Amino acid sequence: MGNKLPYSPGLIGNGKEGVGAFCLKDAEATSEGAGFGPIFLGAGGSAFAMLAAMRMLSCIVDEPFVGQTVEFVLRTKLFVSRRGVRHARHVPGGVLLDGVQCRTDVAVTLGQEVSICISDEHVATKVSQVNPEPGPLDVVFEDEDLIVVNKPAGLVMHPSRGHHDGTMINFLVHYLKRTGRSCNPHPVSRLDQGTTGLVIFTTSGYAQDRLQDQLHSPSFERAYLALCRGSFEYRSGLVDAPIGRVEDLPSSFDVTPDGKHAVTHYRVLATFDVEGEGSVSLVKLVLETGRTHQIRVHMKHLGHPLLGDAAYGSPSILIDRPCLHSWSVRADHPVTRERFEVCAPLPPDMAALVPKVLRDVLPDGIFANE
Repeated sequence: MGNKLPYSPGLIGNGKEGVGAFCLKDAEATSEGAGFGPIFLGAGGSAFAMLAAMRMLSCIVDEPFVGQTVEFVLRTKLFVSRRGVRHARHVPGGVLLDGVQCRTDVAVTLGQEVSICISDEHVATKVSQVNPEPGPLDVVFEDEDLIVVNKPAGLVMHPSRGHHDGTMINFLVHYLKRTGRSCNPHPVSRLDQGTTGLVIFTTSGYAQDRLQDQLHSPSFERAYLALCRGSFEYRSGLVDAPIGRVEDLPSSFDVTPDGKHAVTHYRVLATFDVEGEGSVSLVKLVLETGRTHQIRVHMKHLGHPLLGDAAYGSPSILIDRPCLHSWSVRADHPVTRERFEVCAPLPPDMAALVPKVLRDVLPDGIFANE
């Protein structure tokens, strides 16, 4: 089962009063002004309250926001989308001013507390109509806002034409219902059917928006591992080459002059011989952008297509999928703003191709504990 973030009270960051506080409270304690003591976040944080029955965000109105509307405060200080405000204001207790239901066009005064519900169970969003289906689901990290799943090869991400059932979303909807939650799983990013590794889902649209805002910024660090054909001329480098669709082949992509901006950083961790395949390199890749098939296209562009990638290189006699794995994610938590990190070691089919003699000299976390 997944891990949970530590929510024990204590000082984080500089701990100065007025910086902003995150509190864990239940519904009864909140109504009486009780609850746990504050955890002070870094500068610029807002006061957050989590309720047992409703997932709430709250902040205190300070001088720059006096006279502004409740909606302005929610959107500017708590970064709630216009859609999120619209949904919450139709829910009993969805938008509060000093603990009382209010209109979002009301002007606020100094020191007032503005709160909004972000829970899918309570806001007026359509709960997923995807058929809940039991299935294998490797949850590597979980808390009230996030679920991180280690995706196996061959599993389709979501229902589509030809894949109505047996997808990761089907399994995840079943998992959420089984654990007593009626929220939607909101994907932050997606992986191709043949790609393995970490996929992040959130349990609210708010958390999804906040993480997607980070997605291609320095605060969101995603690293992939790939097995590429050949020996690289340079041990590290950057590929800055636009990617567009191939004419007459809408499901294929290539480096094209009129394509979308795409940047991939790479670092070769090891190069070795694989029987029947020749020279192979284990490469760590970090994306600045998120174009479809970006890593596969950029490695082909360098002359080092992924092992097993028949679409952008050549088939392998040892593995029947592109050797690409979403290895690690580090980001700011979308609600608590604490830094979190998750990692998934290489799946057995890729790990088996790396000589065991190299495992002691490669970075930690690449291989499962044996």
